[in-house]
Amino acid sequence: MTVDVQTTLWSHPDQLGEESLRRLREAPHGDTFRRSTPEAYESAMDCVTMSIVAGYRCERTGAHIPAEWIADFVNRKPDARLGFAGLDPCRTQVLDDLDHAIDLGATGVVLCPGDQGYAPTDTRAECVYDECQRRELPILFGSPGPMTSGAVLEFARPSSLDAVARQFPNLHLLIGSMGFPWIDETLIVIGKHRHVYASIASVVSRPWQLHGALLTAHELGVTEKLLFGSGYPHDTPEHCIERLFSTNGCAAGTQLPTVPRTHLQAIFERDACACLGIDLPHHEHPTHTDDDDAVGRSDSAAADSTSDARRMPAS
Repeated sequence: MTVDVQTTLWSHPDQLGEESLRRLREAPHGDTFRRSTPEAYESAMDCVTMSIVAGYRCERTGAHIPAEWIADFVNRKPDARLGFAGLDPCRTQVLDDLDHAIDLGATGVVLCPGDQGYAPTDTRAECVYDECQRRELPILFGSPGPMTSGAVLEFARPSSLDAVARQFPNLHLLIGSMGFPWIDETLIVIGKHRHVYASIASVVSRPWQLHGALLTAHELGVTEKLLFGSGYPHDTPEHCIERLFSTNGCAAGTQLPTVPRTHLQAIFERDACACLGIDLPHHEHPTHTDDDDAVGRSDSAAADSTSDARRMPAS
C-alpha cells in the first residue's frame, strides 16, 4: 500500500495567508494553483493507494485551511484519504480546536513551529503533544508554502524535535520535506527515535539533492524511516515516483555510489499508516493496484538513466 503522506489542498488561495500566497505566486511553481482543485487532486492521486490531506493554521500570518473543509473533502472518498487538522498551539483554545477536529474525523495533526513562532518545547505545544500521544494521533511538522519572513528558523530545525521525541516517546512524529534545509539533522533524529519518520516530499522534486539525501540515509541505515510524499500541489505523485526511481541516474558515468534499488522500492511501498500508528481496520491491502503499474512505468522511464550506475561496484 502506497501512501502519499504530504499533500495539501485549499478551497481558496487566501487560506494560505497573504505573504505565503504572494511568495507562491512569485515562485517558479507554474502549475501549483492549477492543481489546487478537488478535480485535479482526484486525478493526481490515481497512482497511490491513499493520501494524507493536510490542513494548516497560523495565526501570525492569517493562514487557515479549516478542519471542516478538510473533513468534507476527505469524506467524499474516505477509503483513499486521511485528514490531518492544522492547529496553532499559540491559540488559547487549541485543545478545543483539537477536540473539534477529532469530532470531524481527523486522524492526525499538522504543526509548524517556525511559522507559528513557538519553540517546539513550549508548554503550549506540549499540551498538544500530550493529547495527541494520549489519543494516538500522529503529528506532521510542515507547511503548505515557503517560509514567511517572520518565521523563526531556530524553531524550525529538526534537531529541536529531539527533546519532544524524548519527552513523548510514544508520540508518532512525521518531519515534512525531510526537514529541508536541515536534511542531515532530520536523518539523525529519525534514526534516533523509534516513532519519528520523515517525508521525502519537496526534496524528491530536486534530483541531485534527493540523490545525496538518500545516499546519506542509506549509509546511516535509516532508509526504513523515510516515507513517500509528493508535496502536492507543488508537484505530483507520478512525477515524484519517476524521480525516486531514477535517482541513481545522477551517478551514471561517475564513480559516485548508488542507492540500492530495493531501498527505493521500499520507500514507495512502505505502509505509512502503520508507521504512523494509524489504524485502518476497514482497509484491505490489495495484492495488486495501480501502484504496480506506476512502478512499472517509472522503472521503464528510469532504466536508461540508471543502467550505468547499476553496473558500478558497490563502494
